[in-house]
Amino acid sequence: MPDADKIHSKLAYRHQKTYSELYEGVMELDEIANNQLRTFKKDVQGYGDAPVILICQVAALVIDSIPNEPLLRLSIDWKKLNTQIDELARNVSFQNETYKRGINLAINACKQHLLALKQGERSENHKITIISRYLWKVYEAEFESPILSTDHPEFIQMRLEALRQHMKPGVAKYAEQIARTDSTCRMRKPPRRKKCIGLYDDLLRVQ
Repeated sequence: MPDADKIHSKLAYRHQKTYSELYEGVMELDEIANNQLRTFKKDVQGYGDAPVILICQVAALVIDSIPNEPLLRLSIDWKKLNTQIDELARNVSFQNETYKRGINLAINACKQHLLALKQGERSENHKITIISRYLWKVYEAEFESPILSTDHPEFIQMRLEALRQHMKPGVAKYAEQIARTDSTCRMRKPPRRKKCIGLYDDLLRVQ
């Protein structure tokens, strides 16, 4: 399996099993996503709480500076807000280069959120929304990008897109957990969703 070996060299060891499962196409995506959520939690916790601290500060800034009604946003100085995000990021302490990468991902998530608001998007909870954007940045950086940045079979990209759909409920739960505690320390993998068993389903396959 030369393609798998090539991509494995750019993936962290903890992600190699997930890629193999995607490549082989035997295991159901729901089961792969369930396993990947556990690995993904380690990725997020590995970046520490500094990104979350920044996100909380930016969420407060957004609440104070940006009305939820798009028509009232016409006079906002968006460039100034982006500069304020950079200033807040410089004041967040981090312990090592890994944490610094997490801060950069958080900055990107915050600025992505600003752009969405500028384009008229609404958010009922800015903190949860930005945390969710950050989590997907981590997922892309740690898992999807190393795969997509190398030569890969076309079916792998299709399976990555399908896997992302199965990951969405779990990532949303993680965002809510982090928002409640302002920390990644208490993240708990959501329970696996139960399947509805049809009359003619093979009971051995759905257990």
